Amino acid sequence: MIDKKVENSIAFAIEDLAKKLSRNNQMLTARMGITAQEWFILLYLAQDPNIPNMRKRGAKTATQITGVFASHIADALNVSRPNITNLISTLMRKNFIEQKEDPQDRRRKHLGLTKKATKLIEEIEPDRLDANQVVLSGFSKEEKEQFIEYLERCYNHLADAESSIFDY
Repeated sequence: MIDKKVENSIAFAIEDLAKKLSRNNQMLTARMGITAQEWFILLYLAQDPNIPNMRKRGAKTATQITGVFASHIADALNVSRPNITNLISTLMRKNFIEQKEDPQDRRRKHLGLTKKATKLIEEIEPDRLDANQVVLSGFSKEEKEQFIEYLERCYNHLADAESSIFDY
């Protein structure tokens, strides 16, 4: 028999919340003709300061580098490079991302937002804020800041322990 453990309950609650938030993001972005993953790429290129753990994952923000490459996005969003390449190709076909050759290495491509993407982000941002305010409406500012701290601590503990937990 499995005993009730607060650690297991917290893990399930976080996972359930993540699924609900993901579903909400998918519904929000679908109205704009993009997927949630495409939206996150656009937010990364827009240097959204709300994307968590970018530096902790070893990713560089767009302001720390001279150009944003697909590998930076893959690292920041913790997805495979082939997946990012496909998503970037789709966003380029939709005219949301443009790429320019790196002057030092023509094989490398700098990625940036088009005006169409910037307009889309501006259009979706009020709906994003409204949705997040609904989810967190029962919390004070201090509780929200504490919540972020707790989540970051959980993430860091998991990142530190990952290799030993899953090393079999």
